[in-house]
Amino acid sequence: MSDPSTSPFVPIGMPPAMTPGPRTAESRDDHPPVRANELVAVLAWVVLSDLTIYRGHGFAGYAALFLASPLLLVLGAYRSRLGRVAWLTGCFLMLLAAKLFWCGSPFLVLSSMRHLHETVR
Repeated sequence: MSDPSTSPFVPIGMPPAMTPGPRTAESRDDHPPVRANELVAVLAWVVLSDLTIYRGHGFAGYAALFLASPLLLVLGAYRSRLGRVAWLTGCFLMLLAAKLFWCGSPFLVLSSMRHLHETVR
Protein backbone atom coordinates (compact mmCIF):
# COMPACT_ATOMS: atom_id res chain seq x y z
CA MET A 1 0.00 0.00 0.00
CA SER A 2 1.31 3.47 -0.83
CA ASP A 3 1.99 6.33 1.55
CA PRO A 4 -1.31 8.22 2.29
CA SER A 5 0.38 11.59 1.81
CA THR A 6 1.09 10.72 -1.85
CA SER A 7 -2.36 9.31 -2.52
CA PRO A 8 -3.99 10.49 -5.75
CA PHE A 9 -7.27 10.91 -3.85
CA VAL A 10 -6.12 13.97 -1.86
CA PRO A 11 -7.83 17.09 -3.25
CA ILE A 12 -5.47 19.45 -5.05
CA GLY A 13 -6.33 22.61 -3.11
CA MET A 14 -6.09 21.01 0.35
CA PRO A 15 -3.62 22.73 2.73
CA PRO A 16 -0.64 20.61 3.83
CA ALA A 17 -1.85 20.51 7.46
CA MET A 18 -5.06 18.77 6.39
CA THR A 19 -3.51 16.16 4.16
CA PRO A 20 -3.62 12.66 5.60
CA GLY A 21 -0.36 11.28 6.82
CA PRO A 22 1.42 9.98 9.87
CA ARG A 23 1.10 12.15 12.96
CA THR A 24 4.29 13.09 14.71
CA ALA A 25 4.95 14.73 18.04
CA GLU A 26 5.47 18.05 16.28
CA SER A 27 2.09 17.93 14.52
CA ARG A 28 -0.10 17.50 17.60
CA ASP A 29 -1.64 20.53 19.30
CA ASP A 30 -0.06 21.56 22.58
CA HIS A 31 -3.14 22.28 24.65
CA PRO A 32 -2.98 22.02 28.43
CA PRO A 33 -5.07 19.25 29.98
CA VAL A 34 -8.55 20.08 31.21
CA ARG A 35 -8.52 20.81 34.93
CA ALA A 36 -11.17 19.80 37.44
CA ASN A 37 -12.24 23.37 38.25
CA GLU A 38 -12.96 23.98 34.54
CA LEU A 39 -15.25 20.96 34.41
CA VAL A 40 -16.98 21.93 37.65
CA ALA A 41 -17.52 25.48 36.38
CA VAL A 42 -19.04 24.26 33.09
CA LEU A 43 -21.28 21.78 34.90
CA ALA A 44 -22.38 24.46 37.38
CA TRP A 45 -23.06 26.86 34.50
CA VAL A 46 -25.23 24.28 32.71
CA VAL A 47 -27.20 23.52 35.89
CA LEU A 48 -27.58 27.23 36.66
CA SER A 49 -28.75 27.95 33.11
CA ASP A 50 -31.28 25.12 33.24
CA LEU A 51 -32.67 26.18 36.60
CA THR A 52 -32.87 29.89 35.86
CA ILE A 53 -34.14 29.76 32.27
CA TYR A 54 -36.62 26.88 32.47
CA ARG A 55 -37.63 27.01 36.13
CA GLY A 56 -37.02 30.65 37.00
CA HIS A 57 -40.15 32.67 37.56
CA GLY A 58 -40.25 35.74 35.37
CA PHE A 59 -37.17 37.81 34.84
CA ALA A 60 -35.68 37.09 38.29
CA GLY A 61 -34.27 33.80 36.97
CA TYR A 62 -32.50 35.61 34.14
CA ALA A 63 -31.18 38.16 36.65
CA ALA A 64 -29.67 35.36 38.75
CA LEU A 65 -28.11 33.83 35.63
CA PHE A 66 -26.50 37.11 34.57
CA LEU A 67 -25.15 37.71 38.07
CA ALA A 68 -23.63 34.25 38.53
CA SER A 69 -22.37 33.50 35.00
CA PRO A 70 -19.38 35.90 34.99
CA LEU A 71 -18.30 34.60 38.39
CA LEU A 72 -18.40 31.01 37.15
CA LEU A 73 -16.45 31.97 34.03
CA VAL A 74 -13.72 33.63 36.10
CA LEU A 75 -13.54 30.74 38.57
CA GLY A 76 -13.35 28.16 35.81
CA ALA A 77 -10.90 29.99 33.56
CA TYR A 78 -7.49 28.49 32.95
CA ARG A 79 -5.91 31.92 33.31
CA SER A 80 -8.32 34.57 34.45
CA ARG A 81 -7.69 37.85 32.66
CA LEU A 82 -9.54 40.54 34.54
CA GLY A 83 -8.77 43.69 32.61
CA ARG A 84 -10.65 46.95 32.46
CA VAL A 85 -13.10 45.63 29.85
CA ALA A 86 -13.97 42.59 31.99
CA TRP A 87 -14.69 44.78 35.01
CA LEU A 88 -16.78 47.18 32.94
CA THR A 89 -18.77 44.32 31.42
CA GLY A 90 -19.27 42.80 34.88
CA CYS A 91 -20.61 46.11 36.19
CA PHE A 92 -22.97 46.36 33.22
CA LEU A 93 -24.22 42.84 33.89
CA MET A 94 -24.83 43.65 37.56
CA LEU A 95 -26.81 46.75 36.63
CA LEU A 96 -28.79 44.87 34.00
CA ALA A 97 -29.50 42.05 36.49
CA ALA A 98 -30.80 44.59 39.03
CA LYS A 99 -33.00 46.16 36.35
CA LEU A 100 -34.26 42.71 35.24
CA PHE A 101 -35.15 41.83 38.82
CA TRP A 102 -36.95 45.13 39.36
CA CYS A 103 -38.67 45.62 36.00
CA GLY A 104 -37.64 43.10 33.36
CA SER A 105 -38.27 43.06 29.65
CA PRO A 106 -37.24 40.81 26.75
CA PHE A 107 -34.98 43.61 25.43
CA LEU A 108 -32.99 43.60 28.68
CA VAL A 109 -32.57 39.82 28.47
CA LEU A 110 -31.14 40.12 24.94
CA SER A 111 -28.91 43.01 25.98
CA SER A 112 -27.60 41.02 28.95
CA MET A 113 -26.88 38.02 26.71
CA ARG A 114 -24.86 40.27 24.42
CA HIS A 115 -22.79 41.59 27.34
CA LEU A 116 -22.30 38.07 28.65
CA HIS A 117 -21.09 37.07 25.17
CA GLU A 118 -18.54 39.91 25.32
CA THR A 119 -17.32 38.56 28.67
CA VAL A 120 -16.77 35.10 27.19
CA ARG A 121 -14.97 36.42 24.14
